[in-house]
Amino acid sequence: MLYLYVPQENPRIHFIMNLIWKRILGTEVYLTNNKEDFLTYDGPKISYCQEKFGEEIHIRPVSLLFEKGIKAQPIEIVEWNHFHLFFPTPLSALPFDPFAVCFYLVTRYEEYLKDTRYDEHGRFRIIDSVAYRLGFHRIPIVNIIAEALAVLVQKQFPKWKYQQQKYHFLPTFDVDIAYRYKGKTPIRFCGSLAKAILKFDISSARKLTKTLFSNTIDDDFDIFIRHEEIAKRNSVRPIHFILTAPFGKYDRNIDFRSKAFRELIQQLQTFSDIGLHPSYHTLEKPALVAKEKARLEEIVGNPITKSRQHFLKLRFPDTFRTLESCGILEDYTLGWPDEVGFRASVTTPFPFYDLGQERESKLIIHPLHVMDGALLRCCNSPDEYELTISELRGYAKQYGGEFVTLQHNSAGVQIMALQ
Repeated sequence: MLYLYVPQENPRIHFIMNLIWKRILGTEVYLTNNKEDFLTYDGPKISYCQEKFGEEIHIRPVSLLFEKGIKAQPIEIVEWNHFHLFFPTPLSALPFDPFAVCFYLVTRYEEYLKDTRYDEHGRFRIIDSVAYRLGFHRIPIVNIIAEALAVLVQKQFPKWKYQQQKYHFLPTFDVDIAYRYKGKTPIRFCGSLAKAILKFDISSARKLTKTLFSNTIDDDFDIFIRHEEIAKRNSVRPIHFILTAPFGKYDRNIDFRSKAFRELIQQLQTFSDIGLHPSYHTLEKPALVAKEKARLEEIVGNPITKSRQHFLKLRFPDTFRTLESCGILEDYTLGWPDEVGFRASVTTPFPFYDLGQERESKLIIHPLHVMDGALLRCCNSPDEYELTISELRGYAKQYGGEFVTLQHNSAGVQIMALQ
């Protein structure tokens, strides 16, 4: 077993050590602040303190993991293995504090800061992230640092072993608008029909009219059979996140009370897990989450424990506290709405750490790596889609991570490289 000495234990230390050694590297670590026990142990060991004791691997810490509260941290750049990182520390096995860097990135520390700026939808901007500024936003640097630590230990203690986790591909789908034509309320039906007639869109007018007599019409949003094919081809059970909010400017799904909506969910349940897609205004009105979850559970007939925010609209720590209080156990929101890559700089699922309360939550965050809309915005051709996805998927495979993709049935384009 690996021994790791720290002068004092606290929730931050426990969280990041469990993430790196247990969740990523699949090995056990024993934390101790007993110097005598540490010195007498003759197995693999690391000291995480200001002074080195002997022949152990020594990492000199910065103050971050021994602090409480949230404050702006100095981001002083240090070069390592062709990467630009931060939190430099001298006289140490690595030229930076690996545990502090990983903690800062995974907890999304920078998204808690008071001077944080948001886009027009109230979302943290990628251009303000340290990963983007230092050029590793498409790289799971936390997994790379964990691997470097494992190499350090194995080099000095050859008998020590670790077990990298297995790669897992997880396709997910957001059902913002289930159908283009079916399942509309009378008011929306009349509005859509009038709009089609005014635009001389005879095809849409005919399809809308046919819904009065039959559900078997050609609807370009009805591609759920393809989702089932993706599941079978990859031998996985995907997740469909369902929007159940009333119709509004940003929430445009069909009526959750309609027969078409309920039949669709029954169809999806045969090959997919069902998750909640909290509506656009749940960030400002968190009480809506419980109401929308109750609607979906009534249709599904089971508790809903998975969630992804509509528009990827989240705020630390508020969103995750709300989800916890509603019984959500897994969230799949943490990705960029306008870029692909690793928002938490990791390809491994991890528990939400609440910096405001200094505690590790039971809610597990599954980072989102590629969304169809973001891929279309940052790539210019199908060949570039393929190359970008191949690189991101390659990192997940190399480091035994989870690769999570997001497509919308209503996007108008299905990207084969995501399947």
